[in-house]
Amino acid sequence: MAAMIVILNGPPGCGKDTIANAYLEKYPSTVLVSFKVPIQRILAALMGCSTEQLLDIYEDRLWKESPNSMLGGMSPRETLIWLSEEVIKPKFGKPFFGRVLASQINGNSNYLSTDGGFVEEIYPLLVKCHELRMPLKIVHVYREGCSFQGDSRNYITTFPEYVTELYNNGTVEEAVEKLSR
Repeated sequence: MAAMIVILNGPPGCGKDTIANAYLEKYPSTVLVSFKVPIQRILAALMGCSTEQLLDIYEDRLWKESPNSMLGGMSPRETLIWLSEEVIKPKFGKPFFGRVLASQINGNSNYLSTDGGFVEEIYPLLVKCHELRMPLKIVHVYREGCSFQGDSRNYITTFPEYVTELYNNGTVEEAVEKLSR
């Protein structure tokens, strides 16, 4: 299979991380990449821990949604959103995180991201994919009871030619099989 970039695009709780982890277990040569790495590093520094330690505890939905005194009473998730929307994007532009991610792509691997949700971040990846003659797939992940309500992200619909739909209402194995196609 030719190298490609797959971006899982779906609301919180729809299973993007669970699907990605199972996919990476089945296809270990796939490289997990993230738009959020720059702000996760800043958040880890604010909390006095390593990025790896932050990522280990960030999977706990209750923890990441709970107010934290080290973050001025904001939750870790609120802090990430604040850093992204009020600090980094106004200073460096809305495509900033896409540019950072595109700089990590070399065309020699398959790449998987679980945190795509802003159309402006996709443009730098499209340019990179064009340069490397690599396909890009945006996978809309749907799951009953999950929505983007109250979230700044949404389904990326600007590029319908790159979109595939994945309904995650079965087992993780079924979702991985659908993603593999």
